[in-house]
Amino acid sequence: MFRALILTTLIPAILATEGLQICNSRHDMPSQTTVIGCDSAPCEVLLGGSARMEIIFTAPRTINTLTPVATAFLLGIGVPYELPPHIQVGCDHLENQRCPIPAGTRVTYNFELPVSSNYPAVRNMPVEVALQDEQGTFSCVRVRITALGERFPRNSLRETEEESVENHNMRDRNVGRWSDEGKGWIIYNSHHLELKAPVT
Repeated sequence: MFRALILTTLIPAILATEGLQICNSRHDMPSQTTVIGCDSAPCEVLLGGSARMEIIFTAPRTINTLTPVATAFLLGIGVPYELPPHIQVGCDHLENQRCPIPAGTRVTYNFELPVSSNYPAVRNMPVEVALQDEQGTFSCVRVRITALGERFPRNSLRETEEESVENHNMRDRNVGRWSDEGKGWIIYNSHHLELKAPVT
């Protein structure tokens, strides 16, 4: 028994990642969010890889469906972050639990945020992950991501620009900037993110 106690104390617990923030929507944050392999934000992810998160929350009501919704913020503009269909079915990624989730149940949810190899390398990019059911968002967390690639070493990246969008009329035109890292124009509108005219 004493030996088992010693082994238990030597096994590191999975601790919450530090530096995570409340979302702009001001919804409650999960009880604990851990970006696997990241002690403190911003968390580094290789282009073409993914950020894996363990999200622990308590169901505020009976949750019949669970859908993660991700939003990236570039130039201060929230851009919907498209997730693969299998990731959008959150009920398939619960630990020791199935939907419907009874109200008051503490749940561990494993979420994966893919980072396409087509994206430009950026540093300190805010990404919000909202948890939704059929009634809407019930929890949300904001994490900063640094996307790295072999062609873009860590010291070559710039901070993402947190510029005001007051001077941009999103209804009439796209908004964009040149990316030295991605070698192309990053074009934003109210629906999507594109990298235009890459240099080969």
